[in-house]
Amino acid sequence: MILKYRILWTRPARKDLENLEDKAREKIDEKLKELVMYVNGKNVEKPDLKILKGKYKGYKRLRVGNYRVIFQMQKCEFVILIVRVAHRKKVY
Repeated sequence: MILKYRILWTRPARKDLENLEDKAREKIDEKLKELVMYVNGKNVEKPDLKILKGKYKGYKRLRVGNYRVIFQMQKCEFVILIVRVAHRKKVY
């Protein structure tokens, strides 16, 4: 069975992304596509993921250079919900 995860954005996360430079947005977009391919079972390198604790308990972090994408995988709906995108100094 092939899973088909898709990405959904919260409004604050979309706003976070829009406030970044073009180069950073493009890199984040590229890494999110790789993440979707990875969770859908494609043969790609494992993304730099981490399970979070504290304020973001139950969420995961995708590292993209100096930026972090905070997301939650909703397996029952095959959704990757992006809740925050920010520089590593400001994200937590």
